[in-house]
Amino acid sequence: MKSAKKVRYKIISKSRFILFLAIPIIIIFSIFLGMKVNAKNETDPVCESIYVESGDTLWSISSKYAPNNMDLRLYIDKVMEINDIETAILRPGQMLYVPVL
Repeated sequence: MKSAKKVRYKIISKSRFILFLAIPIIIIFSIFLGMKVNAKNETDPVCESIYVESGDTLWSISSKYAPNNMDLRLYIDKVMEINDIETAILRPGQMLYVPVL
C-alpha cells in the first residue's frame, strides 16, 4: 500500500502570488460595485437649496417657490418635512431645500 503523502506547496515568486490573489479580489469588487442600488425613490421631489436671508419667513419663501395652483400651507408643510424642521422660526444663513414642483 502506498502511503498518502501530504503535498506542500512552496511560494516561489511572491509578486506572482500576490497578483494571483489580487486579480480575483478586484474582479469580485468590480462586480459588487457594478450592482449598486440607487436609493433615490422616483417619488422624491426635486429640490433646490436656498439660504435664508434676514427677514425671510416660510410664508415668503413659499410664495416665491410654490406653484400658482398650490395652497401655500401645503407647500410650507412639504418644506418643513423635507428639511426636518418642527418650527417656523428661521435663522439668517440657514440652508433650506425647497421642492421644485
